[in-house]
Amino acid sequence: MFDKRKIRSVILCSIATGIVAGLASLADVGLCGDWCCAPGSARVGGMIQSATAQEPTSKPAIDDDDDDTPADPPPTKTLTPEQISRIRYMELNAMRKRDLGPDHVTVKISKDTIDEFLLSMEGHEDFRGKKARRAFLKMTPPQKLDVIARYKGTDYADKVMIESDPDIFVEFRRTVLPQVIRGCATSGCHLSTNRDVPAFGFIGAKRNEQAVYTNFLLLNDLTVGSHRVIDRSKPDESLLLTYLLPRSEVAPELRHPGDVEYKPIYRARTHPRYRLIKKWIESLKHPAEDYGVHIIEPKPPILDADDSDGDDPDDGTPKGDKPAGDSQP
Repeated sequence: MFDKRKIRSVILCSIATGIVAGLASLADVGLCGDWCCAPGSARVGGMIQSATAQEPTSKPAIDDDDDDTPADPPPTKTLTPEQISRIRYMELNAMRKRDLGPDHVTVKISKDTIDEFLLSMEGHEDFRGKKARRAFLKMTPPQKLDVIARYKGTDYADKVMIESDPDIFVEFRRTVLPQVIRGCATSGCHLSTNRDVPAFGFIGAKRNEQAVYTNFLLLNDLTVGSHRVIDRSKPDESLLLTYLLPRSEVAPELRHPGDVEYKPIYRARTHPRYRLIKKWIESLKHPAEDYGVHIIEPKPPILDADDSDGDDPDDGTPKGDKPAGDSQP
């Protein structure tokens, strides 16, 4: 006996295949109109695409003269895991001289690096004898990292691999970045997809490592005139803070430039989140170490005409110190 369910399935599949094939034929000769081949007709269009399984033989010609679509924004520099690790290292508690103990990080330290560190510490009063060496070797990787950074500073920044956020970047991810995205990116002003703001753009919504550390570097590198977005020497004057306040609460030189209409995030400096962001800026290493990578390349200083000191503006060679061979007889 025949299985009625199998027969029913075969009949339905045959009917569906016939309908799809018929629609595909109509689409090929242009008789189905907008109903079956309009871009918005996802259901039927998808059936045709699945049934025919053919790549388009040609693409519609694009008239460059009539195309007013904005060009794609320049790609954001991609940070490597090694660069992210170096940034993390530079802001460890040990590097910031904070007596907070080791950062709660996942870190890989090779045996060669450990041996190199111990060799470099031979003769140091804190590492005399086998007992001190054994005590160091028994430490957890975060504890070893803390000791290495405290004794050797930046020397070992590129010799370890830090794979998770140190304490200061945990706070950045949790407290600072959401307020930046809320105030500067959700309006579309400084999103990386905003083609009207070519200078820079925050990466909104994402919370992966690339986005977090790219946004941090943007904030760290960015200046407006002579003022820094993150001012480690004068945290109160950080534009990251002043741009979150009403214009009436901020000195003219620290207000957001241009005729930009935006709603301030905080009404006053007494707001708890404002104070948290200020505290975070104050906790950054000062003076800052070289992270080894920039999203916004530093601009060379512009010298006034009075500061030329007689240098030749054409080739930068002082007039009184021309290279040998250029002298006149």
